[in-house]
Amino acid sequence: MGSILTDAEYLHISGILAVCTKSPDQVLLFDMKTGASDTIPLDRTPSCISFSEDGTKAVLGYTVAEVSCINVSTAEITSGFTIDCVPSDIVPGDNGWCYITPDTDQRETLRNLNLSNGQLITCFT
Repeated sequence: MGSILTDAEYLHISGILAVCTKSPDQVLLFDMKTGASDTIPLDRTPSCISFSEDGTKAVLGYTVAEVSCINVSTAEITSGFTIDCVPSDIVPGDNGWCYITPDTDQRETLRNLNLSNGQLITCFT
């Protein structure tokens, strides 16, 4: 039986495709230019992923209130944070923060997470 896709993102500049799956919980990284691939096994289900603009990092949201950072070149999780919502979508900024759309209250609030120290700010729209 195959995995169930939860999210995918392709970064054209680097040629890297990230695929998040459940059953099993993992992130698959495919280098579309070289054919190389890596698997990052997870202990919880991923829900969303997005690359940094330069393609060296990715941020990963889960189906629980947690976020992780991934070093794309080593295919390793470098840090993790517990937050106050379940991420529906996530985008890293080029300023050391990432921006999270929660799975509930999407029209009322967004979250800003400092990836250096875990500071979480709720923004009301």
